[in-house]
Amino acid sequence: MYHRTLTSKPARRPLPVFIVITMLLAGAWSACLVGENDAAVIGNCSSEVHCFASQNCQIGGCADGPADVTQEVSLLITPGASREDLAPNWVRNVPMTTGRLHPTFQLAPPLQVEGTVTRRINADTDDGVPEPATVFFRALTGVPGNHFTTAAGTDITGRFVASLPGTSYEATIALTRDDMPDVVTRIEDIGVYELRALQLRVPATNYFVAWQGTVQRIDSGGLLQPVSSALVFAVSERSGVQSTSATTGADGSFVVYVDPAEAPYSFHVRPRQQADELDGPAFDLPDVTFEAATPEIIVRPNGDDGPDTAELPGAGLVAVRWNDFITVRGTVVDADGLPVSAAQILATSDLVTAADTASAIAVRSSRFTQRAESTSNGEFTMRLPPDEDFIVTAFVDNDERMLFAEATSLSTTPEGIAEAAMELVAVGPSTLSGTALAPASRGTDAGQVIVRYELIEHSDHPVDLWQIAPVQTVFSAISDANGHYELPLLPGRYRRSAEPVDGQPFPFLYDEVQVAADDTELPPVQFEAGGYTSGVITVADDSGEPVANAAVEAWIEQEGEQRKISSATTDSNGRYVLVLPTGDAD
Repeated sequence: MYHRTLTSKPARRPLPVFIVITMLLAGAWSACLVGENDAAVIGNCSSEVHCFASQNCQIGGCADGPADVTQEVSLLITPGASREDLAPNWVRNVPMTTGRLHPTFQLAPPLQVEGTVTRRINADTDDGVPEPATVFFRALTGVPGNHFTTAAGTDITGRFVASLPGTSYEATIALTRDDMPDVVTRIEDIGVYELRALQLRVPATNYFVAWQGTVQRIDSGGLLQPVSSALVFAVSERSGVQSTSATTGADGSFVVYVDPAEAPYSFHVRPRQQADELDGPAFDLPDVTFEAATPEIIVRPNGDDGPDTAELPGAGLVAVRWNDFITVRGTVVDADGLPVSAAQILATSDLVTAADTASAIAVRSSRFTQRAESTSNGEFTMRLPPDEDFIVTAFVDNDERMLFAEATSLSTTPEGIAEAAMELVAVGPSTLSGTALAPASRGTDAGQVIVRYELIEHSDHPVDLWQIAPVQTVFSAISDANGHYELPLLPGRYRRSAEPVDGQPFPFLYDEVQVAADDTELPPVQFEAGGYTSGVITVADDSGEPVANAAVEAWIEQEGEQRKISSATTDSNGRYVLVLPTGDAD
């Protein structure tokens, strides 16, 4: 039960003295009555609404946590769709206190930044020539997953114009040349470039290294055969920057261009389906990923007019005994033994070292990944290289159903085996129930909330295998008004997050949970106590016009990472109310 003051009577009665005093002291936003009952309306507290006995009234709302708790908060403020004339704003490390109003934050129009992209004529001079490119700007906000991004193309003079919020950026310069990879640079405080040109300069072509090689396979007669039309590229292990990509020619040769400063690189080969006249029907060659390597010291410099050339470590040739593959045949069935069609079968090896060929061609350590799809009767066929250990699994993840098979080990080591057979049993996730609870001091359910479970470790699959399988890893649900929800989950370890949707005074929750195959219930979502803080968003000009419908997110550092702990939308007066974690009141 809760107490509500009746106001529907036509005769106006004078307010009790203690209510008048409360309103005068606390102001219209913070007037409240703390109730003696065990139940109360959750929301604005005023002379008509009592809070829970364990709560206190802060800035017009009943809060579970204490006032006057201060911590550093970063705000991400994004204008609504109707205010395209304003740019987002990131306010970092602002001390904010529960139960208090805070200074006004402002949104300004984006900056119109002009710039040029030029390429150095050679590595030893600053002289440059215009370079056609597209520049991709990514805002460095310090807030995960909330990066402002935009792109601007250059004209024939290398000039571009970009509309950007005033902050720091990572700029990726995507060049149109085949002999120059993308160049990534950092721009500190874009605001200083508003009145002068932003000069983005890329290295001379002879700065980059041409990494060349040949992709070949060995046919059943022991002869080397070129692998044409294979996609080849390298990825920096240090920064993730990718080289140029290339498609192998008729002779299997390729050239990709890399930035030597970004070494070492992992090297990737993605073959197309190949036909071997000696082996009979066409078959799929597996993807091959070579372990991280650094281009060797220049072996054939081409001078200042072009890139230097380096070979792949070893003899520069990629050769794998694709002709000796063992044929693996199998079926995919569900828990009832019925065939599963259109299942994706994935086999991957650990890092393996392929044998040298008779031509003494060096082959680096690599990882094999092979894929297949089951037929209408659940059958599949794939070819795997010999003398290796594989992990094989199958999965179905579509609008109709979600099934996964336990990862199964398969060895192709025994000599003389030409075929192997296996059966994969794919089962669906179990439906588990859960409950969201309000802070322990109140001892009630949390009302309606959104819960998300992100799979970070599957009980039946190695993590790296799960990461390359294109399947669902995030599961979410909305609870009912009593905080109850159900969710189908696979066994494994999850990163869980929860946020209220009915204005409850809870900061967002983050934790990790383990789900076992025989579980029926999930650990409860236990929200922490929180307190209110508020402010106003206005336009950064002389008018000081409030900005309505702006999204405001509060981020704080928890356990070494930035986490969003509250969000709000400004009202017609530009006012927002956020919830900050406080811990339980004493």
